[in-house]
Amino acid sequence: MFSFLKILSPKILNILLLFQLMIIISCININNELCTELKEIIYKPYSEIILYITKNINILKEKPQSCIDILVKNGKLDELDYYLNELAKKGIQYRENLSLSINTMKKSLDEIHNKHRFEVKEYQTISPAFKWAQSLEDVFIEIKYAHRHDSPGCLEIKDMDIHIKNDSVSFVGFCVLGDVPIKIDFKIDTFKGLNVSECTHGAGSVGRYQITLKKSEKSFWKKLLKDEFPVPPNMRVWFEMKEKYESELKEYEEKAEKENEENIDKLLDGKKGKKKKKGKKKKDGKGHNDNSTETNRNSNHTTDL
Repeated sequence: MFSFLKILSPKILNILLLFQLMIIISCININNELCTELKEIIYKPYSEIILYITKNINILKEKPQSCIDILVKNGKLDELDYYLNELAKKGIQYRENLSLSINTMKKSLDEIHNKHRFEVKEYQTISPAFKWAQSLEDVFIEIKYAHRHDSPGCLEIKDMDIHIKNDSVSFVGFCVLGDVPIKIDFKIDTFKGLNVSECTHGAGSVGRYQITLKKSEKSFWKKLLKDEFPVPPNMRVWFEMKEKYESELKEYEEKAEKENEENIDKLLDGKKGKKKKKGKKKKDGKGHNDNSTETNRNSNHTTDL
């Protein structure tokens, strides 16, 4: 056997190894699907499920975890009890599988319970902490599910609702922090207009939500909020994002400042030119009046004579 393998080329050996790996993977997939039929009949009456377990226990005993999961998740407790008894008769260890399925289900139920155990009127409304930064084309906002940056916040949120308009953003969501039901209420009026169709948003890191606002035109915003909109105490600069676009913004500001200075110089030069012309006309008018006065004087002198 080994002498035969030695005469095979490395390429053929690789192909044989790959083929063997594919067989192993296919066997794993088959084992993972041992309870497929049980899943398909899970909504059948009790008697039919029991009959299926009885007839196929030699197959079902090979993969107790997936079978237990199906019965636990679908609330088939009597059927689960029967299946476990059948496993015990076959000498199959199932206690760790059962604990894992029950703990997973319990965790899911606890999460649902926390999300829905309060009425809307019981929620404490807070204005969330958030930070922002900008590029020439976008405004970046990250909301934390807490009222301060340095305080613990909710990890998840439910019933989230977000609206982005031409000049405003609103975000509402509900969560439970400890035993306190919290309503996250975020609303701002932006400094300039937005291109709503190109704005995006989605969950960021745990306990945070990120919004990317597309500016209606390429520009530098001197601030995030409109003049009349009060600045929230829990608003901060998003320094990590700011540093990413700092060189781009600096270059744009310098260019804009230079263009502004050139425009001012042109305007001042234009005004100086107008003043010179206006001053020349006044001088000509004054000379004409002096000539007229001199003529009148001569005329009067002649008359006197």
